[in-house]
Amino acid sequence: EEWNRGDVEKFVSYYAEDCVFAGSEVSKGRAGVLARYKRTYPNKDAMGKTTFSDLEVQMLGKQYAKVLGRWRLERSAAAGGATGGFFTLVVRKQAKNWMIIHDHTSVAK
Repeated sequence: EEWNRGDVEKFVSYYAEDCVFAGSEVSKGRAGVLARYKRTYPNKDAMGKTTFSDLEVQMLGKQYAKVLGRWRLERSAAAGGATGGFFTLVVRKQAKNWMIIHDHTSVAK
């Protein structure tokens, strides 16, 4: 929901402070991930509208889980066009929230 509203700061608040994002480059820490998202998606048009599908969750203990899924980004051709791919997240339960500690996202044709 936050992404589709154009609120990248709130979207990244679900990443742990010590997270790692691996895609076309590696970003470490929430601040690094936020900087990468702001550079790659500088405005709401570039962010477009995203959907997630084919989600598979595997628990890795009481406090950890792996999430596999597909992502799809719809946006105008002027804003970069539609794209999508796959992601694997490792999430950790912190207090009442599940936080992303590792995000490996790829683009698929």
